[in-house]
Amino acid sequence: MNLAVVISRMNAGACQPVVGAQVDVWHCDALGRYSDVDDPSFSTLGQKFLRGYQLTDARGEAKFLTIYPGWYPGRTVHIHIKVRTAPEATRGYVFTSQMYFPDRLTDDVQAQPPYAGKGQR
Repeated sequence: MNLAVVISRMNAGACQPVVGAQVDVWHCDALGRYSDVDDPSFSTLGQKFLRGYQLTDARGEAKFLTIYPGWYPGRTVHIHIKVRTAPEATRGYVFTSQMYFPDRLTDDVQAQPPYAGKGQR
């Protein structure tokens, strides 16, 4: 999956790109497992996957090549995101959120292997 995140801010009544912001994303694999986690049903301690960051370019865009996230009980399919506007500065802004997907798209993806092996969400 190609994922593009565009970071902008309001300035003088117009959106302006935020250049050089650090955008972190992380999510679970197709079977609902996060990397570097010790869970009662699995352990991925020491493994690093589906976690990373990019800096925004002149258009305020950070691009990622990743997979469609899986699911786990109690949560809808999502991707975590954190934006740091000045990652090297002593003061900057931090925004943390999650991105979600339309149920229809998720249903289509979840019907395909290896997602389908997990069962109904």
